[in-house]
Amino acid sequence: MTFAWIKAPLAVSGGAIAGALGRYYLGHWLMATMATPNLPVGTLAVNLLGCFGLGLFVRATQPWGGLSTTLRLLIVTGFIGSLTTFSAYILELEDLMVAGAWGRLWVYGVGSPVLGWVSFYGGTSLGRGIAAQAGRGD
Repeated sequence: MTFAWIKAPLAVSGGAIAGALGRYYLGHWLMATMATPNLPVGTLAVNLLGCFGLGLFVRATQPWGGLSTTLRLLIVTGFIGSLTTFSAYILELEDLMVAGAWGRLWVYGVGSPVLGWVSFYGGTSLGRGIAAQAGRGD
C-alpha cells in the first residue's frame, strides 16, 4: 500500500506549523524589544522576511527545475505561506509584471488591498450586528 496521497497535505501541514510558530514568536519578540507606539513592527517584519524568503527560494531554485513538489509545498505553501500570505501576493504581482499583464497587475495590485478593506469593514459591521443581537455589542 502506498501513501503518496498523504505526502502533500503532510508537507503543507508541517511547514505551516513551523511558519505559524515563527510568525507568533518572531512577531511577539519584535513587539517586545522594538516597541514602537502604533506601529505593528512584528507584522511588518514577518511580512518583509516572508517576501524576502519567498523571492530567494523561488528564484534560487527555479533553474533546478527538478525540485520536488513535496519540498516546494513544505517551504513555499506551508512555511512561508503560514508565516505570511503577503509574500504570495507580492510573488503573484511579480509574475504578472514579468508576463507583461499590466492591466491584470493593476487590477489585482490595487483591487486586493482596496477590496480587502471593504471586505474587512463588511465583516466587522456584520460581526458588530451579530454581537448586538446577542446583547454583547457596543
